Amino acid sequence: MHLEITNWITIPVYDRQRAGNFYSGVLKLPAAESYTGDANVAYFPDVINGGYCGSMVESGADSAERATSLIYIYAFGEVDQVAESIIHCGGRILSMKTDVYPDDSVFIIFEDTEGNKLAFVGLRASQSQKRSA
Repeated sequence: MHLEITNWITIPVYDRQRAGNFYSGVLKLPAAESYTGDANVAYFPDVINGGYCGSMVESGADSAERATSLIYIYAFGEVDQVAESIIHCGGRILSMKTDVYPDDSVFIIFEDTEGNKLAFVGLRASQSQKRSA
């Protein structure tokens, strides 16, 4: 399996605006665009490749997701195969396939054997088959 170690990072924050100001000031990046849907999210711009390379997600003080940042590892290929390997090797799937973009990618959140919470992102099965054809 080909692996790209870091692909995306999600940082949980109490106040998205305040955190956005902090990271914009520290990283000397332009203010990230904000999209409001189910969650108050701001995205880190990818100044090298274009697009985005991470996000800040506003969570309430009582949210279980508030506890840690989430690092996404890019898995070249299908996420289903990676999920099977995680289980086979003693890990635990915490969140099965969640859409990143409706017709493109999905991610899974898992816990490794040491209790670390991470995510794998990759193509959905139909996209993987299209790209290999």
